[in-house]
Formats: sequence, C-alpha cells, structure tokens
Amino acid sequence: MVIQFHFGDVWLHEFRVGDTITWSDKAKGSPRPGRFEIPGYPEWCKQCGLDDKGFCLVQFDGDVIIGYREATDEDMGEFDW
Repeated sequence: MVIQFHFGDVWLHEFRVGDTITWSDKAKGSPRPGRFEIPGYPEWCKQCGLDDKGFCLVQFDGDVIIGYREATDEDMGEFDW
C-alpha cells in the first residue's frame, strides 16, 4: 500500500516501515521526539484494486516510520487542518 503524507522532506520519496524520513529546507513540519501519528491518504492500488477514500495515520517514533493504521473520524478531528 502506498500512503501519501506531508511530513519531513516532501520531494516524492518512497519510504517503507523502518525507514528514517529526511529533512530539508522545504520540509513540512519539524523533527519531533517520541511516538506520534501523521495523517495520510492511500493511493489507488493497481495490483489489488484498493481505492479507499478514507485516511490512514502514519506512525512515527522520532524520524522512523514504525507503521500505519486506518484513521477513524475521531482521529481526524484531533488534527488542526
């Protein structure tokens, strides 16, 4: 599954769980310690046909991607859009 998210350097990088995100002068957000989640949206999958219109939460521990999960309406209400 490919999940688009806007955090760290946003120059079309492809990350996997376990990867460390990068930072640049064009980065979105700022480095943080500890565990947190950032909203993202899944892309249409040409292999399995998944076309989910919902959001996911990409999970981080510092700059390392540690997982993702489906976001609930309650989750999405916690973000300052």
